[in-house]
Amino acid sequence: MARRSSKGVVEFRPASALNDGSIRPLWPAARDTSGTLANLLRLFTEETDAETFAQGAAREFAAAFAPASVLFIRRKSPGYQVEGARLASENVLKEDLSGLIAAVGSKGLNRIDDLAERAFWKTAGEEIRELGRSALVSTKKLADGESMVFCLKGTPGAFDRDDEELFETIAHAGHEAVQRQAAARAARQQAVRTRQHQKLEALGTLASGIAHEINTPVQFVGDNLRFLENSLPALLNEKAVDGASGGGGEDPDYLRKEIPAAISEAIAGIDQIGRIVASMRGLSHPGSGVAAPCNVNEALEGTTIICRNDIKHVADVILDLDPALPEIEAYSNELGQVWLNLVVNAVQALKVSRQVRGGERGFIAIRTRHEQPHEIMIEIEDSGVGITAENLERIFDPFFTTKDVGEGTGQGLAIVHDIVVTKHGGRIDVISRPGEGTCFTIILPTKAEAGRSCVQRLVPSCAS
Repeated sequence: MARRSSKGVVEFRPASALNDGSIRPLWPAARDTSGTLANLLRLFTEETDAETFAQGAAREFAAAFAPASVLFIRRKSPGYQVEGARLASENVLKEDLSGLIAAVGSKGLNRIDDLAERAFWKTAGEEIRELGRSALVSTKKLADGESMVFCLKGTPGAFDRDDEELFETIAHAGHEAVQRQAAARAARQQAVRTRQHQKLEALGTLASGIAHEINTPVQFVGDNLRFLENSLPALLNEKAVDGASGGGGEDPDYLRKEIPAAISEAIAGIDQIGRIVASMRGLSHPGSGVAAPCNVNEALEGTTIICRNDIKHVADVILDLDPALPEIEAYSNELGQVWLNLVVNAVQALKVSRQVRGGERGFIAIRTRHEQPHEIMIEIEDSGVGITAENLERIFDPFFTTKDVGEGTGQGLAIVHDIVVTKHGGRIDVISRPGEGTCFTIILPTKAEAGRSCVQRLVPSCAS
């Protein structure tokens, strides 16, 4: 607290200063809070990961008031989000905390000596009751809701004035955790939207080629069906089968031979259309956000099907896929975007290469291997224009592009790097020689990395 002295000098005195000018300690001398404050300060100044910050802050809160349960919550209509917690059992996070949240109100700092006196307690589940009977709660208004910091102890009246002052001093760390987690989630959601936009943009550039690839099997399906339409009546006509030679009907033996072939070709055409549509659907779908078994060989083949119309004018495709390649745990839709981006880049590099401009054909080679027990390798190589040494250092930088204005956003390889390295814990390397081509090597773990313990839950608020 600051006051201006008679001499005009601003002096600072603790909020706990007594009228005689002496200072009452903010908390009893027996309580050593130096470790808590030092650790919170370290988190503020050194920790950049939002989730690690939240869990670290919750741990320090719980230690300062041990034994205690701690919750950092963002309340936003129509629900809430648990952004950090330190609990004896995380089973409580499966319960609806709306009653507890509503019971403490929106007061900036609130000490509740016995939650059992609140109306929600009668219907509260056992897990919520075990959180504690007494609570300290700090609430802070946010632009889109409220940040709430809870500290709970098992017995009624467990917190005194000294606890309240310490809690008020360090509550800012809890609110900071809530805001960091909210900002990190918004950034992740924006990244997902950016990836989806770039994926659809890539599909858009291939749209005419995909239409052509669908149109070709549609044409021969139609031709075969028309053949069947014209031929079956003649085959089914007994007089035609008996073969009055001057009747002008089709030769029954010829029809018996050709009709099965026409049916087989029509089925093959339908299957080809199905593969194209399935590949497009897999790439355009935003995904479930859950790692699941993924067949990388099939995904790579599907990518070449989608890009076939563009590829066939400039290059031959060499598929060297390991038949023993295991399925991996992965975000298959996002990996599909990796393959699409790399193949589209390869096609674009080939189109401007000296080889293709001179009337020759280049190549795109796609290889998979399972040489290490817990990882697979994917190589996508082209004989395109290559990448210069100065650009090679920057290709994964967001918004970096060597293409003309309007031809690229500079997001493609940045997204590839993010999906492979950040999302899947893999590695990506590139070797390139200007004028000769480029080879991207991707290493992916066969098992998804265990996600960090993220205690987040969004549920609708109970009607009051």
